[in-house]
Amino acid sequence: SLFGTLHGKSAIIQSFANERTKTIYDYVVFGGPPLTTVVFALTEAREVVIVRQFRHGAEDFALELPGGVPRDGETGEENAWNELAQETGYASESLTLLTPKAIYFDPASWRTVFQVFLAEDCKLAFERHQDEMEDIEVLKLPFPEWLRLIGEGEVRDAKSIAATLLAVRYLEARGVQKI
Repeated sequence: SLFGTLHGKSAIIQSFANERTKTIYDYVVFGGPPLTTVVFALTEAREVVIVRQFRHGAEDFALELPGGVPRDGETGEENAWNELAQETGYASESLTLLTPKAIYFDPASWRTVFQVFLAEDCKLAFERHQDEMEDIEVLKLPFPEWLRLIGEGEVRDAKSIAATLLAVRYLEARGVQKI
């Protein structure tokens, strides 16, 4: 049964059957948009484009990579382009999907997944547009500084940390980035 829906997110009580124990039990799962995107954006100077954004669950500002929820039939790739431009004003001529399969936010409780894209050689190209609920500041950090903030626990957004790991792996395999 559905608890309720607000801002595209819902809480659902669902019955599950455990085949091992032959029991049926109720569990709360959370729904949201079926897909979201995360963009690991690098400028020509190899700076990471990040956002400092207020997050309701944390009741605080968080450092994270740009991204969002596809709207009106957008694909994940189209959404990645649009969110990068909308949230940061940056654009790239190349966008690479780093996740052949989408990643679960939390497979124990959430049905929403995300895709990670790499945008290289980003340039400031657009005027930013924030939704009325968004409070976003755009920052550029040298790649090693972004990694330092992750390592020191200043970046606590799991999707941004996962996206960074995938980007580092991809860039190192291409011989572009050494850590």
